[in-house]
Amino acid sequence: LLVGLGIWIGAGFGSSEPTEPPESEQLQSPPETTAPSEPGWEANLLRADPVPYQSEDKWDWDEEAVVFPVLGSEYRREQIASVTFLDTLSDAPENAWDVSEAGDGRVMAWVTPTNELYNELYDLYIAAEGGVSAAHDCSDLFAGYSNAKTINFGEAFHTTGAADMSRMFFGCKALTELNLNRFDTSAVQDMSYMFSECEALTELTLGDSFDTSAVQYMSSMFHHCESLTDLTLGDSFDTSAVQDMSGMFGWCSSLKDLTLGDSFDTSAVQDMSGM
Repeated sequence: LLVGLGIWIGAGFGSSEPTEPPESEQLQSPPETTAPSEPGWEANLLRADPVPYQSEDKWDWDEEAVVFPVLGSEYRREQIASVTFLDTLSDAPENAWDVSEAGDGRVMAWVTPTNELYNELYDLYIAAEGGVSAAHDCSDLFAGYSNAKTINFGEAFHTTGAADMSRMFFGCKALTELNLNRFDTSAVQDMSYMFSECEALTELTLGDSFDTSAVQYMSSMFHHCESLTDLTLGDSFDTSAVQDMSGMFGWCSSLKDLTLGDSFDTSAVQDMSGM
């Protein structure tokens, strides 16, 4: 009996092959996953920077009483000699400040003194990895940059989501050239006073993506562009939705050639006074 019991134990525990646990209890390999890609320039939203007007009349600019800051900084708008957009943060210094809408550091700005002595002017840089996305509200964004001679957007500023560009370059009195060849304005509804008071502007480049089909307000858009001698508004300059063109080319005293394309449709316009 003991011999048989020993044989039985040996057969049961010593010589049997190990059995695998049920499939439900086996360790499963984790499923293959793809790491989420980094968001592109769409996530690099620049903060809005409207001017703090002192009265209900938005054109009542009391420059002696109001300090026009640069994107929430201690610098004033009249201190900026140039603006450059960059698609990388690799050159951002330690004193750069956050100008992103979300406050997450995706968009940074910094200034460097110009080479000219005793002028207290600075070159402004605005940068984000992959480029900067314009705010929904671009009104007044560069208004009052009266000493800025250049604003270079390059390929680092994307305006797809912008809906308001009123007064965007208002009072850029030292600006001589402005290239908006890559501006996508298909969602913009307000361009009133956009280039108004750009007194030294001699060359304005608007590309095929400068689509104005959604714009309703163009009052004083080119008002007081006194140095502009010719202006071509191509077929993408669709004015079929525009209601107000009052003062649109007012005081363009040097303008000799004005070309309006087939899309310059005034059927919805209610006000052309002083155009």
